[in-house]
Amino acid sequence: MKNPYEYAAHQYMTSGLGWPIPSLMPFEKMPPLKGWTGKQGKRPDLKQIDHWAEHYPNSNVLLRLNPSVVGIDVDAYDEKMGGDTLRRVTNEHGRLPATYKSSARGPGAAGIYFYRLNSTMDDRKLKGDFGPGSDIEVIRYSHRYAVVSPSWHQGAAAEYQWYDPNGNVVDFIPQRTDIPFLPIKWYHHLAQTCRCFEEQRAHQRMQIQRYKNRPLNEQGRALAEMDFERGIKDLALTPEGGRNNGLSKLAGRTLLFDVFVNSVLDLQYVIDQLCLAAATNGLDETEAMRTIESALEWATGMYGKDAE
Repeated sequence: MKNPYEYAAHQYMTSGLGWPIPSLMPFEKMPPLKGWTGKQGKRPDLKQIDHWAEHYPNSNVLLRLNPSVVGIDVDAYDEKMGGDTLRRVTNEHGRLPATYKSSARGPGAAGIYFYRLNSTMDDRKLKGDFGPGSDIEVIRYSHRYAVVSPSWHQGAAAEYQWYDPNGNVVDFIPQRTDIPFLPIKWYHHLAQTCRCFEEQRAHQRMQIQRYKNRPLNEQGRALAEMDFERGIKDLALTPEGGRNNGLSKLAGRTLLFDVFVNSVLDLQYVIDQLCLAAATNGLDETEAMRTIESALEWATGMYGKDAE
């Protein structure tokens, strides 16, 4: 077996798809090297890639995507229902253009499908998944990364491979210009602004009204604690790749409404509990802290606007 990072990192740097980051453990897909993924992660240059290739030659290649590239990660194996989700969305929005796929699970539906975003599409507006229970996650510049050939998948006991738009294994790395653009209807689905999410959006609006209208007394505090504890339990049930996104949502709404707007929960208590939940659910400490700090900054800014 070839050393994945040493063998392919330079090729990925010139592909335009994104930036290859090493994993700390040989032939594993996590954890990534700290400080190089997520919204605040740095972008490596060729000198940094050379350093990593020397020190982490047998690392997997964890590809942090270019902001103009998005990956649709379909889990369609064992009890995972991503293939069914993909078919339902296809019936609603039309068939996706055939594209390159990264997978260690063969030529079936499972794998990461790559698309380009055009100049009118903002990767920051894309959500982390296709909704609860969809078994499809969205990989983008600030959220997750794609494990790509010639990395090794421990669970599948197989090497990742690239599949071309015809479904054939290829021995080259596709270039960004080789992959098709994401159709506009699918962009709105990934942003959850299409009609598929009307019921979910209505539920979210109802939740926000509940948070806004809490009683400003001990009953309100009890309700806030109950919602916060439920959110922490839900975080434990979230698929591994979506937990940081779940942490961000939980932190944002709790800090804004229950700490600042209603003042029924203590700021330090909420931050301590969020940190504990992140650690309990296996989130990287540095990335989780950045997520919580970002949510705090957002909530402070939103509260400031409401107060003006």
